[in-house]
Order: sequence, then structure tokens, then C-alpha cells
Amino acid sequence: MIYGRSFQALWAACLAITVAAFAVQIVPILGLISHFLLTPWWPTLFLNAAFVLMAVDALIGSKNRKLLILPMVWFGGYALVAGVSYVEVYLMNRAAEKMNAQQLPTWYKATNNLRVINGPTDSNFASDLRSEAMIRFYDIDEVYSDGSRSTRLSRESCPGTMGADIIDGVSYTRIWRGTYPSKGPMQSANGICMVSGPRTPPSNIISVTAREISYREGLVAGLIQDFDVAVPNREPFTLRSVTVSPLPWIPMPVAGCHFKGGFGDQWDNDCHAYFEHPSWRRNTDTTPLKVVARALGLKSATIEERMPNLTWTPVGRH
Repeated sequence: MIYGRSFQALWAACLAITVAAFAVQIVPILGLISHFLLTPWWPTLFLNAAFVLMAVDALIGSKNRKLLILPMVWFGGYALVAGVSYVEVYLMNRAAEKMNAQQLPTWYKATNNLRVINGPTDSNFASDLRSEAMIRFYDIDEVYSDGSRSTRLSRESCPGTMGADIIDGVSYTRIWRGTYPSKGPMQSANGICMVSGPRTPPSNIISVTAREISYREGLVAGLIQDFDVAVPNREPFTLRSVTVSPLPWIPMPVAGCHFKGGFGDQWDNDCHAYFEHPSWRRNTDTTPLKVVARALGLKSATIEERMPNLTWTPVGRH
């Protein structure tokens, strides 16, 4: 009975901490402080610990077998739901692979031209399909955008001394590599420049138009985005980028309140509770950039690989 009372006190305390951690976030000042203590993620630890201790209590503590019902429902029911989420991700990926099977013939750099029109909801956070990234990592030197503009890799030094300059409506951006502090000092490429400005596109051009991003939450979390591809002298087709993740096998409940607009804005008592997903950005092989480049037959080649004699100037450490 002593062991039984000990286990009961432990799992009861874990449940009490979970409830208290959520309750304090309703109060603006306490909620702000609790966010620095990562309180919304406490249920992942304490709620799971409560059900584990409850099962131990039922087996070797008070030996009240009825206590096993709640841990079985919590972990067993969650495992079933997580399994369903894995099936849903599998079906979504297979459907996308079927859509993306319409690959073009080999990309001919000398004759092919490309225009990429991003959607109104695209951002650096949500999509990696950007002209600069395509030029940086694939064997293509110029990408046109909506209207009479393009971004191109110019074999000339950027004007000015800053990392990016805008002169007469034309943007000049240096090519950098390296990050502080793990990969050494930043380096700037010599004799090349990323130039973005007005430029009339040729009439014979492949156009990739992004549709609005679909954000997924619930069993599956992540982004889905379709791209309409128009190719001269052939039927248009649609590509799909699916970057989603299923639920993890271990329950990761999160419960908390948030700022109304963003960090530093007015506190909002519109609290929420959900199960955390692993980062869907780990699925890097199906991002918009990878899907479009693979369908067009673009060869993966960084600027360094395309220009092996390129020299770099260290910026220096701070």
C-alpha cells in the first residue's frame, strides 16, 4: 500500500502540473513568463509521465487493474491515430508522384528558357522555389519572373561595396558562401553577380505558375502546392509539391496561449491544444524547388561546380 500511495501521488502530481501549466498561461503576465519556460510543451513530459506512472501503479502499486484503462486508451488510441496519419502521408506522396511523372526531355541550357511565377501567398518561409535558389544550385543562369523581369548570373563584379545594391531599378547581389561560426568566415565570389531587373523574355519560354499554398494541420502537418507548367508545342500539365509529416509514434501534446499578432503584441486568451508533429521541412526531396527542377530535367549543379576556377574573398570574422 505504501508503494500504491507513492505512485498515486506521483501520477496525480503530474496531472496537476499539466493542468496548472495550461491555466497560468491564461493570465497575460504569467503567460508571457511561462513561454520563456517552454510551458506549452510541458504536457509532453508530464502527461505522458502521468499515464506511465498510472500503469505502473496498476501493475505493481495499488494493483487496481482498472487504472490500466486510461493508459491503454491514451497510448493505444494515439498509436492508432498516428498509424492513420502515416497511411495518409503515404497516399498523398503516391498521388503526388503520379502527378509528377510527366517529366520533360533533357533540359537544353543553350535553347531552353524558364519563367517562374510565384503565388501571392508564397514566401521565403513557405516555399524554396525562387530564382536565386534555382540559379545557385542548378545548371541554369537565368530565370524570368512575372512581367518583363529576370534574375540572372552575370559574369561581372557587382558594383558598390555592399552585399546588395539597387541602381536604376536593377538589383545587384553578391554570391556568398560560409556561415558564422561553424563553417568559417563568409566569403564573396569574385567576378560574378546576381542581377535582377527589367528584361524582355523570349517568346519560346517554359512557364511555371505556382498556385496558392495549402496549409495542412491535424493528422498531417505541412504544405501542399501545385504548379501549372506550360511548355511550347505540348499539352500543359500540373506538378505537386507535398512537404508533410505524420504524427510521431510517441504522443507530444502541446497546450498554451499565444500573442494576438506576434511576439511582443497583445496577449490573446485564445488558447489551443494539439499534438506536435516532427518538422515537415526535413522532407527536402519534395520541396517545390526539387519537384519543379526534377520535372524540367534540370541538372543539379552549384555555382562552384559550374565554375571550378571561381575565386572567393573572405569577408573576415567579427
